[in-house]
Amino acid sequence: MDESRQYELLFIVRPDLSEEEINRAVSQVQAYMESNGCLVKRLDRWGMRKLAYEVKKFHEGYYVLMIFDSDPQFIEPFKRWLVLNEAVIRHLVVRSDADPEKSIKVPPEVVGRYEETHRAEPRTDVTTGEAGSVSKERKSEENSQGE
Repeated sequence: MDESRQYELLFIVRPDLSEEEINRAVSQVQAYMESNGCLVKRLDRWGMRKLAYEVKKFHEGYYVLMIFDSDPQFIEPFKRWLVLNEAVIRHLVVRSDADPEKSIKVPPEVVGRYEETHRAEPRTDVTTGEAGSVSKERKSEENSQGE
């Protein structure tokens, strides 16, 4: 009596794997799903991205989004399988009404966040408040301490 429903799966693969191992991990997830009666409608590889916070001692990961149809009873065992999969460091499965044919546009503010976090800010001198400069007094203090 169960009816197939559409779901989205976003999972993150460990960044320390080679490209071949990442491809194998993604294929393994897809094969597991298909062997359990899921119909994968879409697979998007978002690539390596910086994580918002540390996950299993990693600061970045390889993101993959899948849209698939599945029997609702498959979802809980599938989540447990993902937790046990050593290549997957984080996952999220949600019920979805998204059109799998429509492109998924990542908001520009999300794309810009990665660049912002990798850009070094100029140091502000505490004594003068000027960005990127060191006061003459501080330089002379540092020089006199070194002698």
